[in-house]
Amino acid sequence: MAKLPAPRCTSTGRKCDGYASAPTHVGLTVPPSLSRLTSKEARAQKFFYHKTVPQLSGFFGRPFWDTVLQFSLTEASIRNTSVALATLHEQHSTTMSRTTTQRDNLKFAIHSYNRAIKMILKNASDPTSIHLVAVASIVFTCFECLWGDSKSAAAHVASGIGLLKMLREKSGQPSGSWGQHYRNFELAFVETHVAPVLCTLGLCVAEFGYTADLYLNVVDVNGCPVFDQPFRELPQARVGIIDIITAAMKTHQDGSPNPQLGKAAQLRAALELWKMRFEDLVLRQEHLWDHEKLSAANLVRVMWQATAVGLSVGPSADETAWDAHKAAYEEIIRLVESLVVRPGDVQGLPRFQFEMGLISPLHLVAWKCRWPSLRRKGLALLRASSRRECLYDSQLYYAVFSRIMEIEEGCLSQQLGLRSVDYDLPPEQARIHHFVCEALSSAEDSIYSLRLFSRPNWPTTEWRLQTEHICLNSFLGQEDGVSLPAAPTMARPPVVNLFRTGPILTISETNEFQTTI
Repeated sequence: MAKLPAPRCTSTGRKCDGYASAPTHVGLTVPPSLSRLTSKEARAQKFFYHKTVPQLSGFFGRPFWDTVLQFSLTEASIRNTSVALATLHEQHSTTMSRTTTQRDNLKFAIHSYNRAIKMILKNASDPTSIHLVAVASIVFTCFECLWGDSKSAAAHVASGIGLLKMLREKSGQPSGSWGQHYRNFELAFVETHVAPVLCTLGLCVAEFGYTADLYLNVVDVNGCPVFDQPFRELPQARVGIIDIITAAMKTHQDGSPNPQLGKAAQLRAALELWKMRFEDLVLRQEHLWDHEKLSAANLVRVMWQATAVGLSVGPSADETAWDAHKAAYEEIIRLVESLVVRPGDVQGLPRFQFEMGLISPLHLVAWKCRWPSLRRKGLALLRASSRRECLYDSQLYYAVFSRIMEIEEGCLSQQLGLRSVDYDLPPEQARIHHFVCEALSSAEDSIYSLRLFSRPNWPTTEWRLQTEHICLNSFLGQEDGVSLPAAPTMARPPVVNLFRTGPILTISETNEFQTTI
């Protein structure tokens, strides 16, 4: 199977040899005594239990993180991984300047992480340890996402997906609806607790060059998910929408526009069937749901709205094609407003989420929605959420899309924002079609290179590339005199384009000029 260098090991001069082959069965052991934990380890374990697991679980991740908690009692490798993750998570959750104590804690986190990798490599040689190694690959990914290292996070995801594919080659591909009718305990455990997390992470790292090709439900000959049975519970509905997003992303990765158009029509049909199944589930069960499940259903609805808009427009359309979906943007805003601020949240503090679902729809509204009042609401929600979803940072997106809005609306004669101007949208030739945003210097400087692609001579096919340097902190502190803290990541992940229109461009295809703001 795939080999990978463990990122923190490489940084300290050691090289790991990757993960081993798949096992044949699960073996559980009796929890050992934890009395030999050091004071730092015990403190981290407590933080992991009380803070990290509840925050990272979100609405749908609790089964996986409960598994991590269980393994941390029985497996030293997972215990060290959870200690490392909790220590790093605590540092991420504070807005204080980095003190000597904080630097020591980061060293402790790296030390625990490296020790966990050594241990998991020994466990990986045991053919009965696929469940353990797959769980570890996800927690390693979480650590790297929190650290801000997209390449290392993607490598761990690829290894975890490789393990799952090996297990499926031996035990069989999904043959029906997710969550039902598995051949044995091991397969049921991996498919229901581990595979959904890997599938979601696969979508995240697909933006960094990895192929999205892992499904949770059975797919038809055209590669479209099949929903031939009613949904029994909300997680099943969420898994279904993730499969549709995976199929759409794979289609975009595969090639030419004509096959994409046919596949998009098939996926829209699959999405309509999914919607019917979801509405049936809501009709049958909504009266039994508590506030938490009602909010989880709203998260699924947000994902559906964004997916429906993306499939409707497609990658080959002009930017003005996004203007036809005003009602969807309004619904996304309504739903996200109910989800961004929840009881117990502390406003302004950066929050790390391992459950994706809000930043992508807000990405859609804050950029592709050019209706001025709605666009500003989307930007305000990005700013107020102060969250990281895996590798996606709402504050970075807020800075990028605020600048794009300035450029696109700069062509309009009147000053926007003083009155209702929802009928006055930027013309096609003023719109940004694509962007690339990457950290330019050290993480402490928060300086990014922003490359913007436009077609000022539309409808001709000539592209223009405009390169700017922007400072994240200048955008976070410029409204209402309130400064929002940037999350103290060790490295800055790039800001990826989740809703691209038109072909993927290279620098040689454009006319370039540079500016600095």
